[in-house]
Amino acid sequence: MKKLLTTSVALSVLIVSAPALAEGTVTSVTAVDGEVISTECTNLRRTDRAACMRLKTQSDGLKKGIAKRYIQRNKGVLKQVRYNRRSDDKDDKLTLKEQRMKNLEERKANRLKTFQSHQSRIDQKKEWQKELQEKRLTQLRDRIKALTPSNVMTREEFRTRARKLDANTQSRRETVKRIHEECRSQRGAERIECMRKKTEDQLD
Repeated sequence: MKKLLTTSVALSVLIVSAPALAEGTVTSVTAVDGEVISTECTNLRRTDRAACMRLKTQSDGLKKGIAKRYIQRNKGVLKQVRYNRRSDDKDDKLTLKEQRMKNLEERKANRLKTFQSHQSRIDQKKEWQKELQEKRLTQLRDRIKALTPSNVMTREEFRTRARKLDANTQSRRETVKRIHEECRSQRGAERIECMRKKTEDQLD
């Protein structure tokens, strides 16, 4: 069955290429290990080229297997031909190896750029949190220094002051929540900058 299929394919290629052979348009040949094989099949598609080479191998009286050896030996050239055929840029042709190296370098550059951007946002957030913590500690120290033993307060004054501080603390919490809600729609560095600016404007 396989032999019959091969014979039918060879006959079909022979019928298609018979006019060209009759007109004598095929003139170029290539030497492979001292043997000669016609190169009229070079510009054909893969399946047609294989059938054409089998037909030429039999019709020219060459040894069986020369077409297969030719394909194996010129595999890189055939890949380059297919790549050039698919390429959109006809002026600047790269080899397959050069194209693979170019794609690899582009992927490395993109990964490095993404990592650096992510690390920069993390460092910026840590710096902002550190500045905010130092500012709160400074305010707490100033508040403690204001409560010296010389300032004797009655129980009512102390309760009034405690309520006032508690109200201020609750107000700060609500302000912080509101700032988070206002900056929720933004992402990354823009969100950090938005929270920093609104915190300085509303909590100072």
